[in-house]
Amino acid sequence: KMSWAVITGAGSGIGRALALRMWRRGTSVALVGRRKETLEATEEMLLKDEGHGHEVPGHRRPAIKLILSDISLPEGREKIVGSMEECGKNLRFLVHNAAVIEPLAPALDLELDTWRSNLATNLEAPLFLTKSLRPLFIDPSSSSSSSP
Repeated sequence: KMSWAVITGAGSGIGRALALRMWRRGTSVALVGRRKETLEATEEMLLKDEGHGHEVPGHRRPAIKLILSDISLPEGREKIVGSMEECGKNLRFLVHNAAVIEPLAPALDLELDTWRSNLATNLEAPLFLTKSLRPLFIDPSSSSSSSP
């Protein structure tokens, strides 16, 4: 059984590096982000990776799933959940890497809409995405929880 990692903000930086690390340890990765071209670049990097360690005995090559989604929106989070439901109860990791700090300014200078947008991505999304994906996590008492 393949275990999965959902990584938000997987199109660049830390998210891309975490995707590579998970991929190398044999975990299938769901790359989540708002920009198709950056997610595709991460996918291409994984597929070309020569340093992979996913030749784990008894395990297949990990899979990659691209999920173009804005986690700050309820429908964006629903899209992630729907996509991961196709994989069954095989979710092992959920990495909340996506974040925004826009604009970088004193809090007293922010407009209400900007404040709410930042909170939706940085606070609401991790909480409610975790809550929605919770039923898809691997049962820690099952034998599949010990796979990579």
